[in-house]
Amino acid sequence: MSLFLRDYERSMAAHTDAPEVFHPACAYSIFGALLTRRKYRCVLAGGVPPRWTNNWMLLVGDSGDSRKTTAISMAHEVMRRVDDSIDAPTDGSPEGLLGWLSKRHQQEENNASGIIVAGEFALMLTQYERSYSISMKPLLMELYDVPAIKKRALAKAEYIIPQPRISMLGGIAIELLPTMSTAEDWLGGFFSRCMLIHGVRTRHDKRGKTPSDAEYLKHADALHGCLRRWRNSQLKLKRPLFDFDDAALKVVDKLPKPPEEPNLKMSLARASVHLHKLSAIEQIDENPEAKAIGKKATERALE
Repeated sequence: MSLFLRDYERSMAAHTDAPEVFHPACAYSIFGALLTRRKYRCVLAGGVPPRWTNNWMLLVGDSGDSRKTTAISMAHEVMRRVDDSIDAPTDGSPEGLLGWLSKRHQQEENNASGIIVAGEFALMLTQYERSYSISMKPLLMELYDVPAIKKRALAKAEYIIPQPRISMLGGIAIELLPTMSTAEDWLGGFFSRCMLIHGVRTRHDKRGKTPSDAEYLKHADALHGCLRRWRNSQLKLKRPLFDFDDAALKVVDKLPKPPEEPNLKMSLARASVHLHKLSAIEQIDENPEAKAIGKKATERALE
């Protein structure tokens, strides 16, 4: 039984003709970001260091036609009603992001987590080419992997941040993706850390009906309730790491191996990492008291 994901997907799909695949992608993104909060922390076995559920979800579609920003805004509205403090700054400077993460850690120990939401991700990529933001991509890649501690001396301050973690949710026009990215972005690992969700609009409604505040609150309450149950379960079990059970591992083995072609191999190299993160989110949505990630949750994530 899904506590949040399926109902959210159906509900949002009824309000917009955006590609339906965009709604679960956005739901995964906000769910995973909230699970990086200290009080809901979900840390996954199987990686060195252990993985968190932070993910970079990038919706890709035709410019002005695929309703990427609409789908992102809907998920953003739900997330803000669960926790409006998790929105990270989008000014594009390392100082701004590290300062914000440091402040969160100071307010609540080990809570240096957040999500960057950018309906127009191409604008952020443009910012990252400016002199004051040229180091943003390497910084974000480091934060995606969640270092044990991040130390950095900048012009105005020195930051020491334990386990900083950043999620991202954005949209980019498929026409811009080739021109806004470089070979280094793909081969160096920036875009291979993204889950690129390509959607094509098949419905063409004249006008979407804006979801009511009550509807957003309903989904926020469902998501928040799921997170609380997960937290209470963790406290009882004192679970250090969340891992696949034996039946789920057999599903993981079905994941296609990356082809030998160098560019594709780099782009698909993190498919197993993405699957692990989405499987954990699916399992917590299905049963927050589960002791391990099961077969059904992994199958849904693989699909």
